[in-house]
Amino acid sequence: MIYVFGECELDTDRYELRLAGQLCKLEPKVFDVLVYLAEHRDQVVTRQELLDNLWPDQFITDAVLSYCITNARKAVGDSGRAQHVIKTLHGRGYRFVAAVEELAAAPLRWQPPRPSKRLHQRRYRS
Repeated sequence: MIYVFGECELDTDRYELRLAGQLCKLEPKVFDVLVYLAEHRDQVVTRQELLDNLWPDQFITDAVLSYCITNARKAVGDSGRAQHVIKTLHGRGYRFVAAVEELAAAPLRWQPPRPSKRLHQRRYRS
């Protein structure tokens, strides 16, 4: 699935985020937080819900979750002040507020590697 919002494309099949066409490097859990919020954009997602679903059976501090939220915001060009994508609802949680268009992901194409010319041009010493 590809979620398109603002200048961003979030591709869940390829694990990629593009901002204005440029590939953004994200840590895996930051990507997971962003995807979870986008998938649950019609509701408020609590901090506990994020912890339970993204870090099951692990003890994670609030600082780790805050770090992931902060970096997810930075990746999509958002900030704590200008909450155009991820809005904090104090005492409740987070909500993905950007308008989203869902696109079906293009199938991944596998192409066999081309044979190297070097394989056919071996030179033998006598």
